[in-house]
Amino acid sequence: MVCAGSACVTPTHASSANVLLPSTETGVVLTHIYPATLNGATHEMVALYNNTAEAIEITNWCITNKNEQALVCFKSQVKDGFFIDGYTRVAVASEEYVATLDEQVFIDRVFTVANKTSGSLVGSNDTVRLKDAVGRTVSEFSWTSTAVKGSGYIRTSFNDETRMYSTESRLESLVAVVIAGGGLRLEPRAVDDTQEAAIDTDQLRLSEILANPTGADAGNEFIELYNSGSATVLLDMYALRVTGGSSDKTFTFPDGLSLEPDEYYAIYDTEVKFSLNNTAGAVSLLRSGDGASEEDVVDAALYRGPKEGYSWAYFNEDESVDWIYTSRPTPNQPNLKDEPVEQGVKVSQVKTCSEDQYRNPETGRCKKKGVVAVAASCKIGQYRSEETGRCRNVATAKIPTDCKQGQERNPETNRCRNSKQMTKAGHGVEVKPTITSGGVAWYAWVLVGVIVVGVLAYGAWEWRGELYKIWQKLRQQKG
Repeated sequence: MVCAGSACVTPTHASSANVLLPSTETGVVLTHIYPATLNGATHEMVALYNNTAEAIEITNWCITNKNEQALVCFKSQVKDGFFIDGYTRVAVASEEYVATLDEQVFIDRVFTVANKTSGSLVGSNDTVRLKDAVGRTVSEFSWTSTAVKGSGYIRTSFNDETRMYSTESRLESLVAVVIAGGGLRLEPRAVDDTQEAAIDTDQLRLSEILANPTGADAGNEFIELYNSGSATVLLDMYALRVTGGSSDKTFTFPDGLSLEPDEYYAIYDTEVKFSLNNTAGAVSLLRSGDGASEEDVVDAALYRGPKEGYSWAYFNEDESVDWIYTSRPTPNQPNLKDEPVEQGVKVSQVKTCSEDQYRNPETGRCKKKGVVAVAASCKIGQYRSEETGRCRNVATAKIPTDCKQGQERNPETNRCRNSKQMTKAGHGVEVKPTITSGGVAWYAWVLVGVIVVGVLAYGAWEWRGELYKIWQKLRQQKG
């Protein structure tokens, strides 16, 4: 078993035909190459590693195949540059490979394969080169045999103590492991007077990017521009380049579109047919008119890992320039930072009430102005309770009906009951119960008769067989 950084893999096989050119390598080295050997021909990934403690600028560097076709180029504007921090990794991958990864796995740049069937890298015979801004090969690896499915070419000589790879090591065909990036960053760089003068001529810049809107992406993604100058800017002179997502293309603006001084303008994906990747991507503003090169970058922004509903926004406050995420997207308006959160309480964005509404201080909800709720009148025989505000039936006194003849009203229960029969006697009142002759009521005799008949009938049914035999004998004797 071999460990590369924090990832351990098991070797499968290595081909002597694979060629590595260590003599050309400097501080940045190729560490992982997955050329169409995973789940499909278009599932491709390449990883770089800064083998030093210092940050290395890779602005305008490119990763190419044997046909000098670029998989990814780290293009940027004059005043900003791409850097890899010391002892960190940068991962670039095809859209198809990124779609198979967990959301927690960060990929620095997503590219579109050259061929939707065969991809950008040939699994049986190809070369990956990392080239600097002037086209010199920094790191290179070639292979002439197909690796086992599910494997890739991985550099194995990582030293945990020094946090470095041996530059004399080779990439071996090993079981592919998930590799995350995260080392790429975009920041201002030092420029000379000539470059600074070129920068000052541009008053248009990127202001805000919403790549992962709440709900559906289509129709809700936008890229916002800001005219920071004092003159109107015609957008016919510019173009947008979107890297990552469903394409890596350059888009022009609608004819005649312009921005007034200090104007913000949000361009939605319905107006210019771009698509922003939800995981990571880059947006560049290019100067495309008057013979300028398409790669003449005026401004650029790199974003990664946006939460749903959060925009990547530019702020220039107190001479501090920074891109940060905010949960308060403001298309066509100045950018807003998140409201401060006090005592651990999350401050939510409150919807503004309309002109004919006011905010209820108790519930915090919008209510109509000047509308007084009038309670409906209660029905006849009802009244409105002061405590609950609801209608209740009026209690009515019920007049009891007269008791029947031979009955009297019980003063305790207010119910009618039979009057007691009393006789007058010198020694007091005596209650005489009604009794029948013989001391037993007639219905008792009826009950006894029913029971006797029932018992005889049940016995006759249970002994019907024996009774039938007796009856047969009696007939024979009688005959």
